[in-house]
Amino acid sequence: MPDPTALLRTELTTLLRLTQTEAAITQARRAQAASAEINQELAQNAANCNERADLLAEQIARLGGVPDVLGGALGRVSAFAKLQLDQTQSFPEALLGDLALERQLLDRTRFAKALAQAASEDDVLDILDRLEVAHTATVDWLHLRLAEVAVGGPVALRPTPVQAALSSAQAVAGIPAVQANKLVNRAIALANRLRGRAVESTKSTLDRGTELASAGASVVTAGRDAMLNRGETVAREQGAASLADSVHAVREDLGIVLVGLGDHGPHPQ
Repeated sequence: MPDPTALLRTELTTLLRLTQTEAAITQARRAQAASAEINQELAQNAANCNERADLLAEQIARLGGVPDVLGGALGRVSAFAKLQLDQTQSFPEALLGDLALERQLLDRTRFAKALAQAASEDDVLDILDRLEVAHTATVDWLHLRLAEVAVGGPVALRPTPVQAALSSAQAVAGIPAVQANKLVNRAIALANRLRGRAVESTKSTLDRGTELASAGASVVTAGRDAMLNRGETVAREQGAASLADSVHAVREDLGIVLVGLGDHGPHPQ
């Protein structure tokens, strides 16, 4: 029969990695806050994530575990990779990705609670009760953010400039955007495979994990750049000069305008 304490320790380690990813993503979302109040709320949420990570780490050590340095680093790498992927997706898709992470945290917390009960680990159970309350509240919070987007605002979180430009470009491009989406989908699939290899290779070094994340981010960036370029081209072809100029401005900010190589410039006023 499996040792419930060993299973609990393994599950707590997974929760720790996911919580570190959650903290990094929550901190990054502050840049998208629509008000000072939401910014402060996200800052507090990030601090709470870090507190939960510390509590999990303490319990892992108490149960005979060792510090998972690589796992913690991969948690942050995973957050970075997700934030890069967000730039190839619409704003609702990015929020749904956040929701998927929170649901996984909630489900794993409930599973860990069952393991803690089987192992008679009351201290761990008390902490997991707190985690369950926190993740349930965050799931509800993200549902509210998605509802705001669905009804057209006002919203607590705003899309990034790249996400806004992508949404506008896709709306104008129509059918031609399908080809660009295929490129992005291939980029995302490759990035996920690269990230998966880093997680599965428990003997890999931190440098190797960072290298994989960097490679995945480069592929995703290429897909994003291709979509923006296509969106601007189609917008100009269809006479939507204002939209094309807006997309072009975003591309300039990202440093992906190839001056002198046939790239489009702003439409003359």
